[in-house]
Amino acid sequence: KNEPYNEFGGRGCIINTASVAAYEGQIGQAAYSASKGGIVGMTLPIARDLSTIGIRCNTIVPGLIHTPLFQGAPDNVIEALSAQVLYPKRLGKPEEIAHVAIMLIENEYMNCECVRMDGGIRMQPRCPVPPRPEPTSRGRLPLADHHRSRQQHDVQSQTQPHRAAVAA
Repeated sequence: KNEPYNEFGGRGCIINTASVAAYEGQIGQAAYSASKGGIVGMTLPIARDLSTIGIRCNTIVPGLIHTPLFQGAPDNVIEALSAQVLYPKRLGKPEEIAHVAIMLIENEYMNCECVRMDGGIRMQPRCPVPPRPEPTSRGRLPLADHHRSRQQHDVQSQTQPHRAAVAA
């Protein structure tokens, strides 16, 4: 058991990390959004449970942060995502998350808060999609787009009755 480090019995601070998907999950992100919403939702009860022993609990809720996940992403994807941010029009930096964490640790009166660190972004139901690639010189779409078109055709054929069945 740690000894208190101040006259109020402070013993530490828990900092969780969630995502803006906790508030604005996109299409196809139900499980991810629910998991991040769970982190946001547990901030208050954990802060209440641990307050009697002097431990605070806060959550950082980042938006789009330029992490290794984005390495190799085409410039037009990064630009489209950055355009959604109110200000500054760019992805966040990992060191900016660290700065918020330091503030939460140093400020003893920050307790039970979910702090958005997202440049003001509000995620839309779908990610912005860069323009589709042009067909190749043979008039064909690149392989990935061909498969996507085929999947859309398969879905349409499963949801629409066949003409032969309708005529019967």
